[in-house]
Amino acid sequence: MRFDFGDAANLIIRGYWSELEGNGPVHHAAEILTFPLLFGANPLNPNPLNPANALPPGRVSNSESRVFHDTPETNDVTQQGINATLSIPILGGQLRSITAYTDVEMHYIGDLDGTDIGWFSQNADEQSETFSQELNFFGSTQSGNFSYTLGAFYLDSDANGLYQPRQPATTDFFAGLFSLITGGPFDPVFFAFIDTPLSGTPIAEPFFDFLVDQDTESVALYAEGKLAVTEKLSTVFGVRWSRDKKEADQFVVGNILPATCRNLEFSDDWSSTTPKIALEYDYSENVLIYASATKGFKGGGLNPFGCGNDYDQEELLSYELGYKGSLAGGRMNLNITMFYYDYEDMQVQEFLQGGVSVTNAGKSEVIGAEGELEWLVTSHLRVSGFLGYLDTEYKQGSAFDAVTAFETSIAGNDLTKAPKIKAHIGLTYDVPVGAGSLALHANASHSSSYFLDATNNPINRQDSFEVFNARVTYTSPDERYEIELWGRNLANEHYFDYGAISSAIGGLVVAYNNPRTYGLRFKWTVR
Repeated sequence: MRFDFGDAANLIIRGYWSELEGNGPVHHAAEILTFPLLFGANPLNPNPLNPANALPPGRVSNSESRVFHDTPETNDVTQQGINATLSIPILGGQLRSITAYTDVEMHYIGDLDGTDIGWFSQNADEQSETFSQELNFFGSTQSGNFSYTLGAFYLDSDANGLYQPRQPATTDFFAGLFSLITGGPFDPVFFAFIDTPLSGTPIAEPFFDFLVDQDTESVALYAEGKLAVTEKLSTVFGVRWSRDKKEADQFVVGNILPATCRNLEFSDDWSSTTPKIALEYDYSENVLIYASATKGFKGGGLNPFGCGNDYDQEELLSYELGYKGSLAGGRMNLNITMFYYDYEDMQVQEFLQGGVSVTNAGKSEVIGAEGELEWLVTSHLRVSGFLGYLDTEYKQGSAFDAVTAFETSIAGNDLTKAPKIKAHIGLTYDVPVGAGSLALHANASHSSSYFLDATNNPINRQDSFEVFNARVTYTSPDERYEIELWGRNLANEHYFDYGAISSAIGGLVVAYNNPRTYGLRFKWTVR
């Protein structure tokens, strides 16, 4: 809804609601490994130390389209929110207020081991409410040589999560292991007396329950100005002060390990002043060349898995050199960027204690270049393209290696999910159909290989791949109706969306991308 007032003031209110009911991601046990910490035995294969009480062999699928599961998958997400933007002309500039509220709920049940023997599954329930308020004032001097933006930002978020890993098939396995260690019989029901799940009902099987309630408060003040030094040369300078504060209550119970904590309180805050400076040179009416140096900041936090497992803030120094040009009489836009990123205390993910955790890996560097092209070849044919290059390296730091169960140096490794080459090309052809129009679109993308964990284990590596998509869209003459037939991943290419090596699960577990997918979309605009 839009409300227009006098003197160019207006208020725009937007609301949304969405509900997703699904059953992914689907996990596959892609490869079974041997972990030295488990005495050379594998949880998914007979235990040579105690074969009589070992788990049955787990069925492992090497095919992306064949799955062995014992737990029904559920992944339901509901999101709703409202935001309001108020703009008022005042003092020769524009005052803008942006107010937003969001509410997200998620329920997940997953078979994390990718087999059908009940080795490792998890239930998860998450809920979060977020309120944010931003005020900014922007304008320029009468001469137009100086423009400015001043602003303040506030965010308050309350999030809680309950995570319940379960290992029902391992009761006899653990009983046999304890019997081997103690030399006497072991009653698996004893697990029920070590601790009780948060549900309050004792269970005679290994379990962990993680409950975290976290409050986040973020505030920031910022200012940016652009000064025309000459007719062609301008300088941009700015500064932002940010402060993040997080408080959390953590409750962890379990009977697998003695690391049980109750009512653990966590509180920390991080702040940073991040400047920015840039030079912009109008080489011609249609060509801009620029260079910039910017500092970035990301606050730390608390991982839900483990007791008091927190991580620190991350800081980034970014240097960019770029070109933006409008060519061929305005029918072609070409953007080229070269950049260098210097990370301090970079936050990386690792698979630990049955869940994904964040840790600080130390210094990292990224060198890269990107090019984007938009070209109107004819009045009916449009071409778009993208080419990117990355050279990444962890300069120092360590990460948890699930195979050895020790922290391992990652200095010299590639960053995760950082392919050296990414490319994309798209073609769109518009065809008049009566008074309406038909748009035919096809695109192809390429990615070179990359690693999925910071240790760069060759097992957890995605090879290069290509993806092809297409769609046909009809638009009515008054542009009120639109119907589209689309297809994605038409060549049915399989690649990893996610991959993790875990001794808790027994090997490499991956989630693949969506296979060949097609659908129909209908859009109706109310006026």
